[in-house]
Amino acid sequence: MRYILTVLLLFVYHITLGQGVVTKQYTIDNGLMANDVRALCVDSNGVLWIGSRSGLTQKIQGVVKSNEDAARYRYTNVTDIIEDDDRGIWVGSYGQGILYRAKGEVRIISTQQGLISNRIRRLLAVGDKIYVATSDGVSIISKKDYSITNPVFTSNKNNPFEVSDFFEYNNEIYVSTINDGIYKIVGDKLVFVEKVGRVFAAISLNGLIFYGCQEGLIVKDYTTNKLVKKYDIPPIKDIKRANNQLYIVSGGIDENNGRVYRWDGVSLENITEYLGAFETDYYSISYDDKNDFLYLGTKTQGVFQVDLFSPLSYDPTYGSVSVVKAINDRVFLFSNKGMYMQEKNAAVGEVSLQAFKNYQQQHYKKHAAHTTKANHFYEIDYTTPAEKIVFYSAVTHNNSIWVSSNIGVFQVGYNGYILSYHSIHTYKFGFYKNQFIETNPFGGIRIYSDLFKMEYKYYFRIDSEDIPRDIVDIAYVDNKMYFAGALDGLYSLEDKELLSLSRLNVFSEHRLKKITNGQITLYMLLLTLMISMY
Repeated sequence: MRYILTVLLLFVYHITLGQGVVTKQYTIDNGLMANDVRALCVDSNGVLWIGSRSGLTQKIQGVVKSNEDAARYRYTNVTDIIEDDDRGIWVGSYGQGILYRAKGEVRIISTQQGLISNRIRRLLAVGDKIYVATSDGVSIISKKDYSITNPVFTSNKNNPFEVSDFFEYNNEIYVSTINDGIYKIVGDKLVFVEKVGRVFAAISLNGLIFYGCQEGLIVKDYTTNKLVKKYDIPPIKDIKRANNQLYIVSGGIDENNGRVYRWDGVSLENITEYLGAFETDYYSISYDDKNDFLYLGTKTQGVFQVDLFSPLSYDPTYGSVSVVKAINDRVFLFSNKGMYMQEKNAAVGEVSLQAFKNYQQQHYKKHAAHTTKANHFYEIDYTTPAEKIVFYSAVTHNNSIWVSSNIGVFQVGYNGYILSYHSIHTYKFGFYKNQFIETNPFGGIRIYSDLFKMEYKYYFRIDSEDIPRDIVDIAYVDNKMYFAGALDGLYSLEDKELLSLSRLNVFSEHRLKKITNGQITLYMLLLTLMISMY
């Protein structure tokens, strides 16, 4: 099993580098603590700091390792990382305040020291002050004595005052919020400036202000207070400067629409395919000006290191590959362009997204009335168009590939034909003794005695602690099926009995990320998985 997994990962890596910009990927397989990378920072020494829900890692001269200080404090759920003018590193966490690292000094700064909230979203270093954006307002830390001030503001009774970012303009600090518009810091107060839609990131460049919003990118000229341009692009996650340009990552939560853009001073250009970074669930971005590397953090695929200096171009044949599975020597790749089949490095067939959509439309009505929220199913949006299909995971069974997606589960034969469709919305699933096992992201599992007739038994989480929930991975060992729970540890299924191994004190670790079956031994990758801020 390990050998096959290694081959598949190398195969994807080959596709990524085939004819494109030189792009290297860092994941849990080569050092990361987790593949969800929410924060990136390249410091003045060229060290890449990588923050995820599981903690803090560093890439030093190509080697990725965990940060000892963060590990000592069990510091997780990292949301932002910055370096100040004195080369001090400030790390924000959504739940644990700030970790500060300087030469000979490490400290935690939280509500106990005066922060308005421990739920940090963004950090900004200007002079001798550190500006802290939280889910409940702004805090300002003095670098001289670590004293903290919390500017007052008028709160909205309908929503929390969630601060998303800062930007500088004319030597003044401005504050963007998710629900309440733009403010300016004036003394010990936040003064309202203008109402803007949901803002997730903000930055200034050459006299222009860029608002990264739920509805796209807004470019304003603050001198004239006029709108320069509005770009209708997916929700923006992060914006960073590089070579007097801006690089922007965007994408919806569940939609297959992640993009990387570049603002060249005049217009916005979509450079996703040119960069060759396949993944579409971008979170964060950073730039290494010494090596001309662009780093892209993603939700599920770790970090992409893109060599902007490389003169190569990218062949976007396969698009964004999210799932890879093999039957014998035939490899099936599922991407945002459809399904592709490769055998001995040669293409042997493909199935378009429209073909999957057409098959769904022909077959979904048979059980759609049953697979509803009222019956504890994770409902499907049957209006989802072909171009918005997202593939989640795949397993092999009876010489077929079974793949789950946001429009349901498909069975694909060795020849590439779609053999069946099932109106089931699930991220992780499998087969146990020829029975289809579906995990519900909201808790519980179904064991189907006959999938095609929708005959099953539903195990509801509220009925027992032995019922799996928040499942992030599945593995098989001997005659048992194992489920990795994000926060509740390991579960097992043997015959018809479900057990929580943490409840029985058989396996005490609660926070799991991935399990893999290496020959006959079950290896656990015990990676911290904290609750997402979003």
